[in-house]
Amino acid sequence: MIHLRFPDHHEFSPKDILDIITSFNNLKTSLKYIVTTEKDAVRLAELKGFPEEIMQSAFYVPVSIEFLYDGDKKFNKLIKDYVGKDK
Repeated sequence: MIHLRFPDHHEFSPKDILDIITSFNNLKTSLKYIVTTEKDAVRLAELKGFPEEIMQSAFYVPVSIEFLYDGDKKFNKLIKDYVGKDK
């Protein structure tokens, strides 16, 4: 396993892409995978020149939001109050 870390909202440079591809290709196993966040998986898939065969081995952790303790109602009210105050 090789761990490559990039900061949040990172713009992948050509060197970053080359590092990802090289690291993937240098793995000494036939079972090769990339595990990333959902948003980075989308960004990688949209990059020109990022190999499709590598993307086929990519898995992502989905991003979701769950509210606790009726937090969804509080959040929705906060948004509605904010949007409604400019009317």
